[in-house]
Amino acid sequence: MTADAGSWKNTILAGLANYIDAGSIVTGDLINNVTAQTYVEIVNTEGSATATDVAGIEIDGILEGDLINNGTVSAEARAIGRNGAKAEAHGIEFDAEYENAIANVQNNAGALIAATAFASVTGTYITTAIATAEAKGIDQWVTTEDTDGEALVGNSGIITADAMAVAGT
Repeated sequence: MTADAGSWKNTILAGLANYIDAGSIVTGDLINNVTAQTYVEIVNTEGSATATDVAGIEIDGILEGDLINNGTVSAEARAIGRNGAKAEAHGIEFDAEYENAIANVQNNAGALIAATAFASVTGTYITTAIATAEAKGIDQWVTTEDTDGEALVGNSGIITADAMAVAGT
């Protein structure tokens, strides 16, 4: 099987765009023109609780420009456990502990940001176990006390967030 240079380039760019590490500083805009998808499913048939937390794009550093999405960013988390299950999905997540770490997001026409979370508790523990699911299209938070600012979201595309938690299936 062969692939053209363009498909390899898009695969590498999607991987690089998926996560900006803690302490990183990106000057200028971060522009996504490709598909960045993350899917995680954890099934635990033993007695312990199950949890997962995923993001289509996660910024854990400083983005000094805007995040501009022209492509598809999606995250899907599925957690299935016998003694509790928690699934969290974030289409785009800013998880920063730095001053001025939040950024504006522009989701352009034809672009998609999607988050889907599903949690299910099965088996003998369903009467006391808890299933929780949380989905956020865009999630921004900072923990530095003296951080002050606001971020704007412009959307002419589609942003979705779907969550479902079920006990006893």
